[in-house]
Amino acid sequence: MWYNKNILISSVIVNDSLQLCINDLKKKTNTIIAKNVGRSFHTIPNSSLVSFMKKLKKTGTLFSSTHSLINTTR
Repeated sequence: MWYNKNILISSVIVNDSLQLCINDLKKKTNTIIAKNVGRSFHTIPNSSLVSFMKKLKKTGTLFSSTHSLINTTR
């Protein structure tokens, strides 16, 4: 998913799990920011936030949380 003209947010498969990655094409860096994520991530309307699901435990319970993972500029 394109976050802006230089930053791509992607999921990569590592050891049978998905990891959320920030790909900065201008700086030529790739940063893993979360492990065991779901297949879907989206920008949140009227904000600079991105939503995604992350599996914490095998409890079957979903939690909601908001916090900064990485500083980006639009």
